[in-house]
Amino acid sequence: MVDGKCMPRPAEPDCKAGEILRDGKCTVDGPGPVESCPAGTRMRNGVCVAPPLVVNCPAPGRLLNGRCVQPLPGNGAITAGGQTKTSPTTIPTGSGLKRTVVVSTTPPGATVRLLDANGVVAEGVSPHAFVVDPGDYGWEVQLEGYLRDRSLSRSIGVTQKPADTVQVELTPVGDMNDIVKRADSEYSKGNCGVAMDLYEQVARPAGMRGEASMIWLESRYRLGQCAKREQEYDKAQAAFRAILEVRRDQWPAKLELGLTACAARSYNDGLRSFREMEGPYLGGVSAEKKQAVRVLARYGAAVCNHQDYERQEFPDRFTDLRESTVGALEEFIEAADALEGKVPADAQSTMRSALQDAKARLLRLQRGS
Repeated sequence: MVDGKCMPRPAEPDCKAGEILRDGKCTVDGPGPVESCPAGTRMRNGVCVAPPLVVNCPAPGRLLNGRCVQPLPGNGAITAGGQTKTSPTTIPTGSGLKRTVVVSTTPPGATVRLLDANGVVAEGVSPHAFVVDPGDYGWEVQLEGYLRDRSLSRSIGVTQKPADTVQVELTPVGDMNDIVKRADSEYSKGNCGVAMDLYEQVARPAGMRGEASMIWLESRYRLGQCAKREQEYDKAQAAFRAILEVRRDQWPAKLELGLTACAARSYNDGLRSFREMEGPYLGGVSAEKKQAVRVLARYGAAVCNHQDYERQEFPDRFTDLRESTVGALEEFIEAADALEGKVPADAQSTMRSALQDAKARLLRLQRGS
């Protein structure tokens, strides 16, 4: 019926063999709709199709786009040019999931050991990926021809994050160990001229995170002490500043920098350094050392004032400076005595020497009164 009238149905054409009727026309373009599909196939858009190939993917792999994808192997080496990318998502502690720690070295090929509180956890050749339990880890690396190095603490924290990466730059051995031994020997004998020449030959390591860096820091410190003793104050201050540029927490270098400035009669610079030690500088010092560093800063300021007083041609005219110096020395001695038994091990020798010096200076001032 069209527009309310009955119309004759159009005649259907007769199709030849091999043709099928589709939309009122005979066609050989493709198979038409079928009622059922052979076993192992299914109908899709009127056509029988085979299902996608199912790949047998054993755990811990997973099927992705018809392929079985396996995760990175645990405790396996990273291939050259490979990169490890981690998700920033935090994994809750106690989830039972493993963490990944990648340790690389420059140059590669070093023996790498991962350490926990009980010792060595695992070993590999850099670059190396370790799959470990959540926790804090340290590292140790060794390669022939280079200084053996290790972390100063368990600085790799993978308790709350899924992975961490450490890059260690190794320092060639050369004759560094021999130089340091010879320099230390001359230093202990008081031969500062020879020792300084040797310490200046100690090259700064490529990385400043491990034990190799401590060798260089110690050589700079002794270089500065020798230069100060030889009254080469510019060289001494340069050595102490070099230490503080890479390790701000090295408070002995900060103390010596101030004392050197005062010895060079740059009293304002020295006093400024000691004021910083009692204030802003303490933010970079560990909690257990703060009080000792603060007390040693008082010693430095007292020494600076005493040196300023003693250089005066007519010291009797500077009674105010004398009295303030006496008071500063007495305050330091009292504060140091109050810290007895509480001074950290690495500050005890410095504190003892400072106490002896302060008492000797105080005695000179008292005898001169």
